[in-house]
Amino acid sequence: MNYDIEIFEAINGLAEKSEILDFVGVFLAEYLAYILFFILAIYFIIGLKKRVMVVFAVLAGFIARIIVKPLIVLLLARERPYESLENVSLLLPVSINDSLESFPSGHAIFFFAISTVIYNFDKKLGIIFFTASILMGIARIFVGVHFPSDILAGAILGILIGIFINSVYKKREDKIEEILAKAAEKIK
Repeated sequence: MNYDIEIFEAINGLAEKSEILDFVGVFLAEYLAYILFFILAIYFIIGLKKRVMVVFAVLAGFIARIIVKPLIVLLLARERPYESLENVSLLLPVSINDSLESFPSGHAIFFFAISTVIYNFDKKLGIIFFTASILMGIARIFVGVHFPSDILAGAILGILIGIFINSVYKKREDKIEEILAKAAEKIK
């Protein structure tokens, strides 16, 4: 048997056995993202240096989710697990338009790109974001909307995009710092 399907069935097979576990799974799969966005908003507000981190992190996320994922979907459209397997516990509603967009996971590619950039600026916060991204990925398997390989591919691609954005930032860091210093002077 295919390891991807075996792992999916092991994780998704835990769904609909406990209301508490289902609640946690749905929360992590669907709502944890809002908490991460809230944290980014707070960091954006608290200072210019943190604002640069947030801007580059979100830039990486959008490049991953808006450019890279759709290109891959065009080439490798893949059905979601609940469409290609029997006896899948589906705990989240999914749009018919998203039925062939399983690979790679949009959540994984987006949040792993963001986590990678954040880690470059703030290791502790980066670890929190990576941990949240991993939990979110496992939860999206648990709720029946992704195969493990969807999450893994999204994570790898997101990390690569984050590394690319970090390298762009490093090449322009002096110029960005100069712009920030000028902006700080104008605020005073």
